[in-house]
Amino acid sequence: MVGQRVRMVTGLGAIAATLGVLMPGHRGMAFGGSGVPQTNPPIQQQTYPQGDQTERLLRDRVCPGCNLRGSSLVYANLIGADLRGADLRGANLSQATLAEADLRGADLRGATLHGADLQGAFLDGALLGGANFQDAILYGVTVVGAQVDQANLRGAVGVPTAWVSARDRFNWGVAEAERGNFAGAAAHYDAAIAQDGTFAEAYLNRAVARANLADYEGAAADSQRASTLFAQRNDPQGAEQAEAFQTQLDAYLEASQERDRPRRGGNGIGITILNFVRSLGGFLIPRLL
Repeated sequence: MVGQRVRMVTGLGAIAATLGVLMPGHRGMAFGGSGVPQTNPPIQQQTYPQGDQTERLLRDRVCPGCNLRGSSLVYANLIGADLRGADLRGANLSQATLAEADLRGADLRGATLHGADLQGAFLDGALLGGANFQDAILYGVTVVGAQVDQANLRGAVGVPTAWVSARDRFNWGVAEAERGNFAGAAAHYDAAIAQDGTFAEAYLNRAVARANLADYEGAAADSQRASTLFAQRNDPQGAEQAEAFQTQLDAYLEASQERDRPRRGGNGIGITILNFVRSLGGFLIPRLL
């Protein structure tokens, strides 16, 4: 009886090798008639009911070419999942873990990946138009040939440079500043400046953010740098705005020092300080089109 079972298993293995069947333990790899591994076999659209495909994905994390359109995969653990060529249009993958997942050629148009972890994921050739990557983690993703037009990348970290411009990052900073999140705004301005070291508007807006965070030394350095850059590109209006900010900042710092000295009566110091605080928002350069 044992000998018959061994022969049966061996026979099934031979049949699988001959037909190129994907055997358990060989995800993403099939064996041809020669027994030599063949990587990336052609992906065919799965015809099983959608619910069955979702269950298969969650169970095995192997579902290349699956129809998962509009599926709810919130908080799903899909580490290393094989989703090559899968149809995930409109799927909800919020907070899902997709680290090192293979999404090459997948269709994620209109999908929601809010807060998803995509570290090291393969997105080459994927369709990502209109996808929501807000607050997603994108460190180490590969994106060769990926189409990401009109995707929401606000708040995402590790965003590939090829996906966003310094202007995009600047506008995200403005949005955060308008919400009163000056630390978040400064972080976006940092990224914009790292991408374009001559971005005068980013320097001036970061000066405003830093002033709101009581980093007056940093604010002064940024406003001076902004003034220089505006002048270099022959933008007198921008240079004037940066210089006006610096003048107000200097007056504020001087008034603050005077306020701390013993004296009798008032001399307008409080008004100077109040005026500076109120004027900060007026120096903020709005979003750039």
